[in-house]
Amino acid sequence: LTLGTPLFASANAGTNIGINFSPAFSISGGDAANYSLVQPTGVTASITASKVTSVTITNAPASFSYKASGKGNTLTLTASVLPANAANKTLKWTSSDATIATVNSAGLVTFKNKEGSVTIKAEAADGSGKSASKTIKVSRNVKVSSPVTTVYLKKGKSLTLPVAVYDSSAPKKTVTSKLTWKSSKSSVAKVTQKGKITAKKKGKATITVTAHNGKKATIKIVVVTKTAKVTKLTVTAPKSIKVGKTALLKVKTGKATGAKVTFKSSKKSVLKVDKAGRLIALKKGKATITIKAGGKSVKKKITVK
Repeated sequence: LTLGTPLFASANAGTNIGINFSPAFSISGGDAANYSLVQPTGVTASITASKVTSVTITNAPASFSYKASGKGNTLTLTASVLPANAANKTLKWTSSDATIATVNSAGLVTFKNKEGSVTIKAEAADGSGKSASKTIKVSRNVKVSSPVTTVYLKKGKSLTLPVAVYDSSAPKKTVTSKLTWKSSKSSVAKVTQKGKITAKKKGKATITVTAHNGKKATIKIVVVTKTAKVTKLTVTAPKSIKVGKTALLKVKTGKATGAKVTFKSSKKSVLKVDKAGRLIALKKGKATITIKAGGKSVKKKITVK
């Protein structure tokens, strides 16, 4: 007896779906003529749609830093759905807090310039109850910088280091961050949570200042036993800067001890400079930035384009 191949009358899920056989059933062999074969009729079956068994969000970051400018504050998430032959792979995307981030039907997450944690969920729309969730920690796009990378300090003396806290995407906007200060060797150089460094004994230490979003700046501290004056002041500065942009001045005072660095702009309406040497270009023009340390001074002419 040779059985025919069953063919469903419809590929859609449902009940009482007719089945035809092609080719028809047949009998072969020496005694085939002794039998009469009646082809099966009225054969039906039910087809059940394959439901989703798992959902996985494949590219969600653990954290996201949003820009104060509002530009680029989006992220498209993707998800994999199993099995591959699931009848309905549609996903429903939802956000746990729309004030922090929203998500559309395509998995596009838009961050709303608010810090916090938000959970994005992708749930199968086929009623299987399968879903996946990812929690994202959202923070401001804060950066931290110091105008000096190495400081010499006489034993027993103290110095408070200025640092710039900013968002390069929106230089004119004031941003704040809780800063954490830490010394690699408190026995050599101790630092308070206000950035005041005290030289304890001869040696070297690294001071690390960290913003709440994990961005860091480091300053090398060299503690010596003798006072040294500033003999040479070196400043790295851009020759030009575009309106609406920011740049950082870098200063070297050699082996001078406890040298306090100050900055001043000749035209604050054109180019501002803060106490940590961060430039903010406001409008087209020219300005001279004067940098002073230990009786020495350097002037840098900068064009704002």
